[in-house]
Amino acid sequence: MKLLKQIFRFIKKKFYILFIIQRRFRIRIDVKLKIKKIINKHPLLRNKKNRDKAYLIESRKFIQKYFPGYRNTSWHYVCSTLNGIKSIEYIPEDLFYTHILPALNNKMLKSAYTDKTAYHLFFDKKFMPKTIFKILYGRFYTEDYELVDNDDAINTISKIEEKIVLKPAILSGGGKNVVIKNAIEIAIILRSSSGYQQDGFIIQEYINQHETLKQFHPNSLNTLRIMTGRKNNEIIVLCSYFRTGRNNSVIDNGVAGGYMCGFSENGKLHKVAYDALFNTSEQHLDTGIAFHNVTIPGVKEARDFCKTYHKKFPYFTIISWDIAINENSQPILIEFNVGILGVAIPQIINGPIFGDNTEYFMEQYKVSKSYNRLGITL
Repeated sequence: MKLLKQIFRFIKKKFYILFIIQRRFRIRIDVKLKIKKIINKHPLLRNKKNRDKAYLIESRKFIQKYFPGYRNTSWHYVCSTLNGIKSIEYIPEDLFYTHILPALNNKMLKSAYTDKTAYHLFFDKKFMPKTIFKILYGRFYTEDYELVDNDDAINTISKIEEKIVLKPAILSGGGKNVVIKNAIEIAIILRSSSGYQQDGFIIQEYINQHETLKQFHPNSLNTLRIMTGRKNNEIIVLCSYFRTGRNNSVIDNGVAGGYMCGFSENGKLHKVAYDALFNTSEQHLDTGIAFHNVTIPGVKEARDFCKTYHKKFPYFTIISWDIAINENSQPILIEFNVGILGVAIPQIINGPIFGDNTEYFMEQYKVSKSYNRLGITL
Protein backbone atom coordinates (compact mmCIF):
# COMPACT_ATOMS: atom_id res chain seq x y z
CA MET A 1 0.00 0.00 0.00
CA LYS A 2 2.82 2.40 0.87
CA LEU A 3 4.50 1.70 -2.48
CA LEU A 4 1.22 2.37 -4.34
CA LYS A 5 0.87 5.73 -2.58
CA GLN A 6 4.42 6.67 -3.55
CA ILE A 7 3.75 5.70 -7.18
CA PHE A 8 0.51 7.71 -7.16
CA ARG A 9 2.26 10.80 -5.74
CA PHE A 10 5.02 10.45 -8.35
CA ILE A 11 2.51 10.22 -11.22
CA LYS A 12 0.50 13.14 -9.81
CA LYS A 13 3.59 15.32 -9.59
CA LYS A 14 4.62 14.46 -13.16
CA PHE A 15 1.09 15.25 -14.36
CA TYR A 16 1.19 18.68 -12.72
CA ILE A 17 4.62 19.40 -14.16
CA LEU A 18 3.45 18.41 -17.65
CA PHE A 19 0.33 20.58 -17.29
CA ILE A 20 2.34 23.62 -16.15
CA ILE A 21 4.97 23.21 -18.88
CA GLN A 22 2.24 22.98 -21.53
CA ARG A 23 0.44 26.05 -20.10
CA ARG A 24 3.64 28.09 -19.93
CA PHE A 25 4.55 27.14 -23.47
CA ARG A 26 1.12 28.22 -24.74
CA ILE A 27 1.28 31.56 -22.93
CA ARG A 28 4.80 32.26 -24.20
CA ILE A 29 3.75 31.55 -27.77
CA ASP A 30 0.69 33.82 -27.42
CA VAL A 31 2.79 36.63 -25.93
CA LYS A 32 5.49 36.22 -28.59
CA LEU A 33 2.89 36.54 -31.36
CA LYS A 34 1.31 39.53 -29.60
CA ILE A 35 4.54 41.48 -29.26
CA LYS A 36 5.60 40.58 -32.80
CA LYS A 37 2.29 42.05 -34.02
CA ILE A 38 2.89 45.22 -32.02
CA ILE A 39 6.42 45.67 -33.38
CA ASN A 40 5.24 45.14 -36.96
CA LYS A 41 2.54 47.80 -36.46
CA HIS A 42 4.94 50.56 -35.37
CA PRO A 43 7.54 52.06 -37.75
CA LEU A 44 9.41 53.34 -34.67
CA LEU A 45 9.75 49.78 -33.37
CA ARG A 46 10.59 48.27 -36.75
CA ASN A 47 13.61 50.55 -37.10
CA LYS A 48 16.51 48.49 -35.73
CA LYS A 49 18.58 51.65 -35.27
CA ASN A 50 16.39 52.41 -32.26
CA ARG A 51 17.68 49.34 -30.42
CA ASP A 52 20.06 50.29 -27.60
CA LYS A 53 22.11 47.10 -27.35
CA ALA A 54 23.86 48.09 -24.12
CA TYR A 55 20.52 48.81 -22.45
CA LEU A 56 19.02 45.52 -23.64
CA ILE A 57 22.06 43.58 -22.36
CA GLU A 58 21.62 45.14 -18.90
CA SER A 59 17.89 44.38 -19.06
CA ARG A 60 18.62 40.73 -19.84
CA LYS A 61 20.96 40.55 -16.85
CA PHE A 62 18.19 41.88 -14.59
CA ILE A 63 15.68 39.29 -15.83
CA GLN A 64 18.19 36.44 -15.61
CA LYS A 65 18.85 37.32 -11.97
CA TYR A 66 15.39 35.88 -11.23
CA PHE A 67 14.83 33.68 -14.30
CA PRO A 68 18.13 32.08 -15.36
CA GLY A 69 18.25 31.32 -19.06
CA TYR A 70 15.51 33.76 -20.05
CA ARG A 71 16.78 35.95 -22.91
CA ASN A 72 13.81 37.75 -24.46
CA THR A 73 14.02 41.54 -23.97
CA SER A 74 11.24 42.45 -26.41
CA TRP A 75 9.10 44.01 -23.68
CA HIS A 76 11.98 46.20 -22.57
CA TYR A 77 12.53 47.32 -26.15
CA VAL A 78 8.86 48.05 -26.85
CA CYS A 79 8.13 49.85 -23.57
CA SER A 80 11.30 51.95 -23.46
CA THR A 81 11.02 52.92 -27.13
CA LEU A 82 7.41 54.04 -26.90
CA ASN A 83 7.47 55.81 -23.53
CA GLY A 84 11.11 56.93 -23.34
CA ILE A 85 11.62 55.35 -19.89
CA LYS A 86 14.78 53.24 -20.14
CA SER A 87 14.46 51.09 -17.07
CA ILE A 88 15.84 47.56 -16.82
CA GLU A 89 12.99 46.59 -14.45
CA TYR A 90 10.18 45.98 -16.95
CA ILE A 91 8.50 42.62 -16.37
CA PRO A 92 7.84 40.52 -19.51
CA GLU A 93 4.16 39.65 -19.74
CA ASP A 94 4.73 35.91 -20.11
CA LEU A 95 6.90 35.72 -16.99
CA PHE A 96 4.37 37.73 -15.02
CA TYR A 97 1.50 35.34 -15.83
CA THR A 98 3.38 32.03 -15.76
CA HIS A 99 5.63 32.61 -12.75
CA ILE A 100 5.25 35.81 -10.74
CA LEU A 101 1.47 36.14 -10.37
CA PRO A 102 0.82 32.45 -9.53
CA ALA A 103 3.45 32.73 -6.77
CA LEU A 104 2.08 35.98 -5.31
CA ASN A 105 -1.69 35.32 -5.66
CA ASN A 106 -3.44 32.14 -4.52
CA LYS A 107 -5.07 30.94 -7.73
CA MET A 108 -7.10 28.27 -5.90
CA LEU A 109 -9.16 30.98 -4.17
CA LYS A 110 -9.57 33.30 -7.15
CA SER A 111 -13.10 32.34 -8.21
CA ALA A 112 -14.50 32.26 -4.68
CA TYR A 113 -13.25 35.70 -3.69
CA THR A 114 -14.07 37.42 -6.97
CA ASP A 115 -17.65 36.13 -7.21
CA LYS A 116 -19.70 39.32 -7.62
CA THR A 117 -22.70 37.80 -5.86
CA ALA A 118 -20.57 37.79 -2.68
CA TYR A 119 -19.13 41.30 -2.94
CA HIS A 120 -21.49 42.58 -0.24
CA LEU A 121 -19.69 40.33 2.26
CA PHE A 122 -16.50 42.35 1.82
CA PHE A 123 -17.46 45.84 0.67
CA ASP A 124 -19.66 48.63 1.99
CA LYS A 125 -22.78 48.82 -0.20
CA LYS A 126 -22.29 52.54 -0.78
CA PHE A 127 -19.25 51.68 -2.90
CA MET A 128 -21.13 49.25 -5.18
CA PRO A 129 -23.89 49.42 -7.80
CA LYS A 130 -27.25 48.53 -6.28
CA THR A 131 -28.04 44.84 -6.77
CA ILE A 132 -31.49 44.07 -8.18
CA PHE A 133 -31.24 40.27 -8.22
CA LYS A 134 -28.70 37.47 -8.20
CA ILE A 135 -29.08 34.30 -10.28
CA LEU A 136 -27.59 31.14 -8.81
CA TYR A 137 -28.23 27.71 -10.36
CA GLY A 138 -31.16 29.15 -12.31
CA ARG A 139 -32.89 30.60 -9.22
CA PHE A 140 -33.37 34.29 -8.43
CA TYR A 141 -32.27 35.73 -5.09
CA THR A 142 -32.29 39.15 -3.45
CA GLU A 143 -29.03 40.80 -2.48
CA ASP A 144 -29.25 39.06 0.92
CA TYR A 145 -29.93 35.62 -0.64
CA GLU A 146 -33.69 35.57 -0.08
CA LEU A 147 -35.19 33.21 -2.68
CA VAL A 148 -37.61 34.85 -5.15
CA ASP A 149 -39.94 33.10 -7.60
CA ASN A 150 -38.39 33.34 -11.07
CA ASP A 151 -41.52 34.72 -12.77
CA ASP A 152 -42.01 37.29 -10.02
CA ALA A 153 -38.38 38.39 -10.30
CA ILE A 154 -38.56 38.81 -14.09
CA ASN A 155 -41.86 40.71 -13.79
CA THR A 156 -40.22 43.04 -11.27
CA ILE A 157 -37.32 43.61 -13.65
CA SER A 158 -39.64 44.39 -16.58
CA LYS A 159 -41.23 47.25 -14.60
CA ILE A 160 -37.93 49.09 -14.12
CA GLU A 161 -37.79 52.14 -16.35
CA GLU A 162 -34.02 52.68 -16.58
CA LYS A 163 -31.40 50.53 -18.28
CA ILE A 164 -29.76 47.89 -16.11
CA VAL A 165 -26.76 45.59 -16.22
CA LEU A 166 -26.70 41.80 -16.47
CA LYS A 167 -23.28 40.20 -16.08
CA PRO A 168 -21.62 36.94 -15.04
CA ALA A 169 -20.78 36.69 -11.36
CA ILE A 170 -17.40 35.17 -12.25
CA LEU A 171 -15.13 35.60 -15.28
CA SER A 172 -16.59 38.77 -16.77
CA GLY A 173 -13.15 40.28 -17.41
CA GLY A 174 -12.86 42.39 -20.54
CA GLY A 175 -16.64 42.88 -20.52
CA LYS A 176 -17.22 39.25 -21.54
CA ASN A 177 -20.95 38.43 -21.66
CA VAL A 178 -21.91 41.73 -20.03
CA VAL A 179 -25.32 42.99 -21.21
CA ILE A 180 -26.38 46.62 -20.73
CA LYS A 181 -29.90 47.30 -22.00
CA ASN A 182 -33.21 48.70 -20.86
CA ALA A 183 -34.93 46.52 -18.26
CA ILE A 184 -37.65 45.21 -20.60
CA GLU A 185 -35.03 43.86 -23.02
CA ILE A 186 -33.17 42.22 -20.13
CA ALA A 187 -36.42 40.60 -18.97
CA ILE A 188 -37.00 39.20 -22.49
CA ILE A 189 -33.45 37.79 -22.51
CA LEU A 190 -33.97 36.13 -19.13
CA ARG A 191 -37.22 34.52 -20.25
CA SER A 192 -35.91 33.23 -23.55
CA SER A 193 -32.35 32.13 -22.81
CA SER A 194 -31.45 28.90 -21.01
CA GLY A 195 -27.88 30.13 -20.45
CA TYR A 196 -28.96 31.86 -17.26
CA GLN A 197 -30.35 28.67 -15.77
CA GLN A 198 -27.02 27.23 -14.68
CA ASP A 199 -24.27 29.83 -14.30
CA GLY A 200 -24.09 32.59 -11.68
CA PHE A 201 -25.18 36.07 -12.77
CA ILE A 202 -25.90 39.38 -11.11
CA ILE A 203 -28.36 42.09 -12.18
CA GLN A 204 -27.50 45.62 -11.10
CA GLU A 205 -28.58 49.21 -11.58
CA TYR A 206 -26.63 51.16 -14.18
CA ILE A 207 -24.25 53.76 -12.73
CA ASN A 208 -24.72 57.42 -13.61
CA GLN A 209 -21.09 58.32 -14.08
CA HIS A 210 -19.53 61.73 -13.51
CA GLU A 211 -19.76 64.07 -16.48
CA THR A 212 -15.97 64.47 -16.61
CA LEU A 213 -15.56 60.79 -17.42
CA LYS A 214 -18.73 60.52 -19.47
CA GLN A 215 -17.74 63.28 -21.91
CA PHE A 216 -15.05 61.13 -23.54
CA HIS A 217 -17.48 58.42 -24.67
CA PRO A 218 -21.05 58.53 -23.30
CA ASN A 219 -21.98 55.00 -24.47
CA SER A 220 -19.52 53.26 -22.14
CA LEU A 221 -19.04 53.32 -18.39
CA ASN A 222 -15.53 54.79 -18.31
CA THR A 223 -13.45 53.60 -15.38
CA LEU A 224 -10.19 53.81 -13.49
CA ARG A 225 -7.91 50.77 -13.37
CA ILE A 226 -5.91 50.89 -10.14
CA MET A 227 -3.38 48.20 -9.24
CA THR A 228 -2.39 47.80 -5.60
CA GLY A 229 0.26 45.66 -3.95
CA ARG A 230 0.92 44.41 -0.43
CA LYS A 231 4.33 45.55 0.76
CA ASN A 232 4.96 44.14 4.22
CA ASN A 233 2.00 45.43 6.23
CA GLU A 234 1.22 48.31 3.88
CA ILE A 235 -0.93 48.48 0.76
CA ILE A 236 0.53 50.69 -1.95
CA VAL A 237 -0.70 51.84 -5.37
CA LEU A 238 1.55 50.35 -8.04
CA CYS A 239 -0.01 51.98 -11.11
CA SER A 240 -3.25 53.44 -12.41
CA TYR A 241 -4.86 54.64 -15.63
CA PHE A 242 -8.14 55.83 -17.09
CA ARG A 243 -10.12 53.71 -19.59
CA THR A 244 -12.73 54.90 -22.06
CA GLY A 245 -14.66 53.10 -24.80
CA ARG A 246 -14.80 53.72 -28.54
CA ASN A 247 -17.11 53.24 -31.51
CA ASN A 248 -20.32 53.21 -29.43
CA SER A 249 -19.18 50.14 -27.49
CA VAL A 250 -20.59 49.79 -23.97
CA ILE A 251 -17.22 48.36 -22.86
CA ASP A 252 -14.40 50.71 -21.95
CA ASN A 253 -11.26 48.57 -22.07
CA GLY A 254 -8.52 48.08 -24.64
CA VAL A 255 -9.76 44.61 -25.62
CA ALA A 256 -12.92 46.31 -26.92
CA GLY A 257 -10.88 48.93 -28.79
CA GLY A 258 -10.93 51.62 -26.13
CA TYR A 259 -8.31 54.11 -25.00
CA MET A 260 -6.17 53.97 -21.87
CA CYS A 261 -4.57 57.09 -20.44
CA GLY A 262 -2.39 57.54 -17.38
CA PHE A 263 -3.03 60.16 -14.74
CA SER A 264 -1.21 61.78 -11.83
CA GLU A 265 -2.00 61.29 -8.14
CA ASN A 266 -4.35 64.28 -8.26
CA GLY A 267 -6.23 62.84 -11.25
CA LYS A 268 -4.78 64.95 -14.07
CA LEU A 269 -4.70 62.94 -17.31
CA HIS A 270 -1.53 62.56 -19.35
CA LYS A 271 -1.20 64.06 -22.81
CA VAL A 272 -1.26 60.76 -24.72
CA ALA A 273 -3.63 57.78 -24.56
CA TYR A 274 -2.98 54.29 -25.94
CA ASP A 275 -5.07 51.53 -27.47
CA ALA A 276 -4.40 47.80 -26.99
CA LEU A 277 -1.82 47.78 -29.80
CA PHE A 278 -0.08 50.83 -28.31
CA ASN A 279 -1.22 53.24 -31.01
CA THR A 280 -1.35 56.72 -29.51
CA SER A 281 -3.78 59.61 -29.63
CA GLU A 282 -3.96 62.98 -27.86
CA GLN A 283 -7.73 63.14 -28.14
CA HIS A 284 -10.66 60.76 -28.28
CA LEU A 285 -11.25 60.23 -31.98
CA ASP A 286 -15.01 59.74 -31.54
CA THR A 287 -15.78 62.83 -29.45
CA GLY A 288 -12.74 65.00 -30.09
CA ILE A 289 -12.13 65.55 -26.37
CA ALA A 290 -8.42 66.08 -25.59
CA PHE A 291 -7.02 64.01 -22.73
CA HIS A 292 -4.34 66.45 -21.62
CA ASN A 293 -4.95 68.25 -18.30
CA VAL A 294 -8.49 66.95 -17.79
CA THR A 295 -8.72 66.24 -14.06
CA ILE A 296 -10.70 63.19 -13.01
CA PRO A 297 -12.68 63.75 -9.79
CA GLY A 298 -12.61 61.30 -6.90
CA VAL A 299 -9.16 59.86 -7.61
CA LYS A 300 -7.90 60.22 -4.02
CA GLU A 301 -11.07 58.56 -2.71
CA ALA A 302 -10.70 55.76 -5.28
CA ARG A 303 -7.07 55.14 -4.31
CA ASP A 304 -7.97 55.13 -0.63
CA PHE A 305 -10.81 52.67 -1.27
CA CYS A 306 -8.50 50.23 -3.07
CA LYS A 307 -5.81 50.43 -0.40
CA THR A 308 -8.32 50.02 2.44
CA TYR A 309 -10.12 47.00 1.01
CA HIS A 310 -7.03 45.22 -0.29
CA LYS A 311 -6.24 44.54 3.38
CA LYS A 312 -9.23 42.19 3.50
CA PHE A 313 -7.61 39.85 0.96
CA PRO A 314 -4.37 38.50 2.46
CA TYR A 315 -4.16 35.66 -0.08
CA PHE A 316 -3.57 38.14 -2.92
CA THR A 317 -0.42 40.25 -3.02
CA ILE A 318 -1.50 42.12 -6.16
CA ILE A 319 -5.02 43.25 -7.07
CA SER A 320 -6.32 45.26 -10.03
CA TRP A 321 -9.45 47.27 -9.32
CA ASP A 322 -11.97 48.64 -11.84
CA ILE A 323 -13.51 51.75 -10.33
CA ALA A 324 -16.23 54.00 -11.71
CA ILE A 325 -16.78 57.55 -10.46
CA ASN A 326 -20.44 58.41 -9.99
CA GLU A 327 -22.12 61.77 -10.46
CA ASN A 328 -21.29 62.67 -6.84
CA SER A 329 -17.55 62.01 -7.40
CA GLN A 330 -17.74 58.85 -5.28
CA PRO A 331 -15.80 55.71 -6.27
CA ILE A 332 -17.97 52.72 -7.22
CA LEU A 333 -16.44 49.24 -7.44
CA ILE A 334 -17.20 47.48 -10.72
CA GLU A 335 -14.96 44.48 -10.11
CA PHE A 336 -11.56 43.49 -8.79
CA ASN A 337 -9.16 41.12 -10.51
CA VAL A 338 -6.57 38.77 -9.04
CA GLY A 339 -5.96 36.59 -12.12
CA ILE A 340 -5.88 38.64 -15.33
CA LEU A 341 -4.45 41.96 -14.19
CA GLY A 342 -3.06 43.46 -17.38
CA VAL A 343 0.64 44.37 -17.25
CA ALA A 344 1.45 45.50 -20.80
CA ILE A 345 -0.50 48.77 -20.96
CA PRO A 346 0.41 50.05 -17.46
CA GLN A 347 4.11 49.52 -18.23
CA ILE A 348 3.76 51.46 -21.48
CA ILE A 349 1.94 54.26 -19.65
CA ASN A 350 3.87 54.44 -16.38
CA GLY A 351 7.07 52.41 -16.70
CA PRO A 352 7.88 49.14 -14.83
CA ILE A 353 4.82 47.59 -13.19
CA PHE A 354 6.37 47.51 -9.70
CA GLY A 355 8.13 50.86 -10.03
CA ASP A 356 10.51 51.65 -7.19
CA ASN A 357 9.34 48.50 -5.41
CA THR A 358 10.51 46.05 -8.10
CA GLU A 359 13.25 44.47 -6.01
CA TYR A 360 10.87 43.93 -3.08
CA PHE A 361 8.20 42.16 -5.15
CA MET A 362 10.70 40.07 -7.06
CA GLU A 363 12.20 38.89 -3.77
CA GLN A 364 8.67 38.14 -2.56
CA TYR A 365 8.19 36.07 -5.70
CA LYS A 366 11.30 34.04 -4.88
CA VAL A 367 10.11 33.45 -1.30
CA SER A 368 6.51 32.66 -2.27
CA LYS A 369 7.36 30.09 -4.91
CA SER A 370 9.46 28.17 -2.38
CA TYR A 371 6.28 27.40 -0.39
CA ASN A 372 4.95 25.34 -3.27
CA ARG A 373 5.25 21.76 -2.05
CA LEU A 374 5.70 20.38 -5.58
CA GLY A 375 8.65 22.69 -6.18
CA ILE A 376 7.00 24.29 -9.22
CA THR A 377 5.03 27.49 -9.73
CA LEU A 378 1.37 26.71 -10.33
